[in-house]
Amino acid sequence: MHKRGVSGMTKRTVGVCFSGTGEEYQMKVIKALIDYVGGFDIRLLLFACLDNKYGNKPHDDGEYSIFKLINFDKLDGLIVLGETIKDTSVLSELVRAANEKNVPVVCFDKPVDGADCNIIFDDCGAVESITEHLIKVHGCKSINFLAGYMGQIVSDRRLESYKKALEKNGIPFEPERVAEGGWWAFATKQKVDKWLEDGMVFDAIVCANDLMAMAAADELYNHGLRVPEDVKVTGIDALHSAECFIPRITTARFKHSEGIAAAVDQLRDIWAGKPVSDSIVLGNDLVFADSCGCCEVEFDKSKINGYAFDLSYANEITSIFDKHMIRFTNNVNSAENFEAALTTMANYCKRAWCREMWICVNKGFFESDEQVSGFGDEMELVIMKDMFTAKRCNDPFPTAELLPDSEKCFEDNKNILFIPLHIKDWVIGYVAREIMNTAALDNWYTFSMNLSSMFAVIRSQQHLRLANEQLENMYIHDPMTGVYNRRGFFKEMSKRFAGRRDAEIMVVSADLDGLKEINDKYGHNEGDRAIEIVAAALQSACGDKCVCARFGGDEFIAAGEYEAGLAEEFEKLFDLCIFNHNSAANTPYEISASIGIVNDRCTFDMIDKVISLADERMYFRKKERKQYTRQTPR
Repeated sequence: MHKRGVSGMTKRTVGVCFSGTGEEYQMKVIKALIDYVGGFDIRLLLFACLDNKYGNKPHDDGEYSIFKLINFDKLDGLIVLGETIKDTSVLSELVRAANEKNVPVVCFDKPVDGADCNIIFDDCGAVESITEHLIKVHGCKSINFLAGYMGQIVSDRRLESYKKALEKNGIPFEPERVAEGGWWAFATKQKVDKWLEDGMVFDAIVCANDLMAMAAADELYNHGLRVPEDVKVTGIDALHSAECFIPRITTARFKHSEGIAAAVDQLRDIWAGKPVSDSIVLGNDLVFADSCGCCEVEFDKSKINGYAFDLSYANEITSIFDKHMIRFTNNVNSAENFEAALTTMANYCKRAWCREMWICVNKGFFESDEQVSGFGDEMELVIMKDMFTAKRCNDPFPTAELLPDSEKCFEDNKNILFIPLHIKDWVIGYVAREIMNTAALDNWYTFSMNLSSMFAVIRSQQHLRLANEQLENMYIHDPMTGVYNRRGFFKEMSKRFAGRRDAEIMVVSADLDGLKEINDKYGHNEGDRAIEIVAAALQSACGDKCVCARFGGDEFIAAGEYEAGLAEEFEKLFDLCIFNHNSAANTPYEISASIGIVNDRCTFDMIDKVISLADERMYFRKKERKQYTRQTPR
């Protein structure tokens, strides 16, 4: 039985998985989805990889990590844009995980076993129809084909449809007329060059997508050939750029809006307990245009101008965004400390093009030395944007909740997009943002990758600062007792004298009595222990008022600003600490120490003279004590 909703929620929640946030195909589909569910009580949680041009496995694993974030207990349904996710094992795992939680799944544009319904587009019919159009309407006989990649399901399917059209019309298939364009312009131009250099004669090129069709037409022009007069060129996908290209590209427009409506309606039928189809096949609309010699659609200047304006505006936005990101990165990376870096980051995030945004990292990310490959049980919200404000946060929450106070977030914000933060397969966290439309989504790849890099730098800088602090601590502290060493003492006293010409200070010189006898009779470990006891007594007597230091061996110095009665209080506390230790200790000897105290007004560079006076008094008292007492076993 499939889930019928989430307890306590008035809306249905549908997860959407896809890859390639800024690409035209994805944005067409997502826009259609957002528009369509707006008519129902449905919210979307979109989990998106940023890049779908994969091949670097560590990077791919980091991208795909966002799908592991999904909490299926929060979903009433799942829509997967299968064609955008290139790794079939990732697709299969998504469907398996949804099935395990009884979440109904609709796969869009690529069939996947286990889905409740697969929405499929007849691209084969489109290729076959376009090829037949070239043969029957334009009399083409020597037709070449530019595939994507051999062995790739979509590319091979479209190649077979090209072959089928040739066979139906009595034209023999010639393998040398087929080449891989890799779906992109550069490889396409190389293949067209190769055909022409080899002297191949052809009157048409059928391309497996519009981008290759535009590249082929451009390269033919570079060789002095006219489209469509000398060679006719066709594509598939009906991209905006193909519609505005000169010559306009003959292509096929898939019924993506109808497909999205079908996907959502299938889920609604499942929720209502109605039967659904295992698969729905949708056709396409052929768009005949200048590149094959048909001009069924008049040249629409306003549409071309609109596209040119949109392109110009997008380039301007990208330029502004790039400059913004440069300043953003420089200011964050040059921040003087950890908190300043994150506060700077929050200030820049105020300008992000969304209404609300949450930036979350794995809990303990900044403290840990590990590079984890997934999400832990807890996340930490570090930055939150709300309208025109953004703030530095430090709010832990269970990863399964997706966001702090997730119920409120999901109620208040209808659609939320989750995108990964990672460096290769090292998963840092994710960005969640409210998505009302698909505007400016093409810049989020740059934003998130820069954000990931900045987080890694901030963490490295934080670790470096901590390491430097530890080194500094070792540099100015005595490793045995933990009090300042000579260097640390003078550094701390210089701070206390800062901005002052002189001050009245109290200096204490202390020396452990009978250290040699303890070392000789009971061993150096006991001698070290006695030194530590004296240091602890001095620290206790100093409190916050004085600076305590071990100058070497069993010699200690304490100093602080003079107050009436401070010397008497210090000596009383020091003697009490030694007495309490001796009373509680089960040792064959007692610890004692001699101290000398001097009050004097001096400048910082005169402290040594006051210390010398305190030493003299300490040694005088030590000499007096030896006349009346001596260190003896208990």
